[in-house]
Amino acid sequence: MTITRRQFIKRLSAGAFIVGANPLLSACGGITRNDLISDKLTAENLFDLDEMDVKILSYASLAPSALNVQPWFVRVVNRQRHWIIGADPRRRLPAIDPDNREILLSIGAFVENLFIAASAMGLSADFEIIAKTPFDPEIVSVKFTKSPKVDYPLKRLSLRRTVKKGFLQKELKSQTIDELFAPIKDHFLYSPKGTAHATCIRDGLVEQYRNQLQRDAAQAEISSWIRLTDDDAEKYMDGLTLEGMEIGGIPGWYLRHFAEPPDFMKPGYRKKSLDYIAALADEGAGWIVITSDGNDVSHLIETGRRFEQMALKARENNVAIHPMSQYLEEKSGLEMIRMSHEKDIVPQFMLRVGYRYNYPPPVSLRRSVCWFLRA
Repeated sequence: MTITRRQFIKRLSAGAFIVGANPLLSACGGITRNDLISDKLTAENLFDLDEMDVKILSYASLAPSALNVQPWFVRVVNRQRHWIIGADPRRRLPAIDPDNREILLSIGAFVENLFIAASAMGLSADFEIIAKTPFDPEIVSVKFTKSPKVDYPLKRLSLRRTVKKGFLQKELKSQTIDELFAPIKDHFLYSPKGTAHATCIRDGLVEQYRNQLQRDAAQAEISSWIRLTDDDAEKYMDGLTLEGMEIGGIPGWYLRHFAEPPDFMKPGYRKKSLDYIAALADEGAGWIVITSDGNDVSHLIETGRRFEQMALKARENNVAIHPMSQYLEEKSGLEMIRMSHEKDIVPQFMLRVGYRYNYPPPVSLRRSVCWFLRA
């Protein structure tokens, strides 16, 4: 029987199609990061940067960011490796991140990758935070000097990824916690699944996600960063692809061929999205809350750096990490936190964690270095 696109959408939204593992459909996937190898331009085309500079910036750009907006830009001050790292105002998320908190955390992760890559290539970095407010476009000034190479496996940066599905229902071992969370030391709280606090986080997260789904401005903003087609992936090289959202099977096949980002604003899609998040929230070992000492620019940059140090070790510890930030993006969620915690608790990340032994490869798109450079 032939059905129209409208009929297909209605059936999909009503739950007639189930996310599956059909091998034929899964094989018809879209473009992933490895399909878009960038930075083919020569160093002469890239503001007089040499090959090592381009490599450093390429590694830095593998940092995570909310909705994969990749908010960073780098301004080349001079040929003596003096760079300014900033946040592109066009990549802000005012509906879900009105205070630029998540943008600055992403810049912190970018800075951490930058420093790691530079040190592995024989450069040390002196940096200064120059932003006075969270909305200043130029944030960090970095100057590099030659130094002995630091032995660091840069493959960690290439293999880091956010994982959403397949978490084992197994509590993290104390050895794993000690190894993985050493970089964030006194700035994290682990709540194993089944504890009262973990249940509170899970229930609150689902409730705050429901609240966010009801805000049209938030949903429109999120939808604008969805890249369903290969053409959009190649055009933008950022945002949320079906591979990154881990949507496969028949729904993934349909969305790739027939849906458009505005369809995600429809009630049926919102309901399916809530059901999907609620199911994910039940998976895993529990929750990690990463805190900071404050909310100013320096605290957010430092917290983003700490998070990235931890995230880079996740794969080798067989731990999947899924940031679920709606609790911190909704006013009602922040109010609940204030009412139930001490005033000096400043949460910046809420992470669902769990073991995953068949760790998937990274798939999220990345923009070319030349796309975020400024003279």
